[in-house]
Amino acid sequence: MQIRNATIYDVSIIQALIDGSIGDGTLMHVPIWKLIKNIGNFVVAEADGHMIGCLSKYKHADGVYELCSLLVKEKYRGRNIGEQLNKRLIESLNNTDFIFVITKIPAYAKQIGFIEVKKREIPGIVWIHKIRTLFEQKLTNWSVILRSRWTFMKYNRETDTT
Repeated sequence: MQIRNATIYDVSIIQALIDGSIGDGTLMHVPIWKLIKNIGNFVVAEADGHMIGCLSKYKHADGVYELCSLLVKEKYRGRNIGEQLNKRLIESLNNTDFIFVITKIPAYAKQIGFIEVKKREIPGIVWIHKIRTLFEQKLTNWSVILRSRWTFMKYNRETDTT
């Protein structure tokens, strides 16, 4: 298994991975134009010549990054692949003040060094971006997204487990 930076040739595979996880509300659809624009922010995991996972970083403002679109194919879960993807991006954000995730699986995020924060601790620019992202979704996905219980978590370098 190898972790590498994504390239433009990975866009359609990443989109298929993400779109395959939309139904349960874990991930939201990412338009192809946005994937192309931000492909340099993705890392991917490969095994046996196939992409098996991905993770992206998104810069909201100076010093404020979100880790998003974490996905590992079900067959490969439980092998620390998600942890390795997170480690790669967290290391690349070494001098960043605020790294956060919005997750439905807080226990997993806690394992890799994230701590729960109050929604009011999330910078306002993030909320604007999240509202825009919601409007990029198909109306049929809104009910799943809006009913989901999301936990906001900040990376705590003092408990660094990467």
